[in-house]
This record gives sequence, C-alpha cells and structure tokens, in this order.
Amino acid sequence: MAKVKAKKNFVALQYQAPLADWERKNDADGVFRAQNAPASFAVKADSAKATQDSAFVVATFKWEGAENTRVEYQVDAKDEKIRNIEELG
Repeated sequence: MAKVKAKKNFVALQYQAPLADWERKNDADGVFRAQNAPASFAVKADSAKATQDSAFVVATFKWEGAENTRVEYQVDAKDEKIRNIEELG
C-alpha cells in the first residue's frame, strides 16, 4: 500500500503507465529498478543537465552482495514529480 501511495504522490500521472509497463516486463520495482530495496543509497543533483523545467537527480543504490547501480530521475521543477527514470551504466 505504501508503495502505491508513494508512486501516486511522487510520480507524474503521465509517467505512471510507462512505469507500470516497465515493472511488468522486468518483474521489479520501477523506481529502484530492482526486486528489493537497496541496503543504502546516495543522491546527487546533476546540475549540468538541469533546465528551467526539469531537475536531474542521480541515485547510487548499494546492494547487499551485488554491484552498485546508478539511476537518473528527471523531476519536474514545478510539481517536483518524477517525469522519467533512466538506468545509467
């Protein structure tokens, strides 16, 4: 229930369907891009990509017994909701 509420509150309405499609195809959480929650994470703004309309945030997720992953979130500058999520190499 909390997961659904968080997505409703923090993911833009127009991105919820593509996110749900990604989750069905990958059998994983679309926000974390994983099947479970990370052990820890660090977040950093990417000011070089920021525009008047969007902020970009990169999260580095640290997993127990696995490689770290990096995920970039595009966030609307006005409503602060996630507009896009990209896995980084």
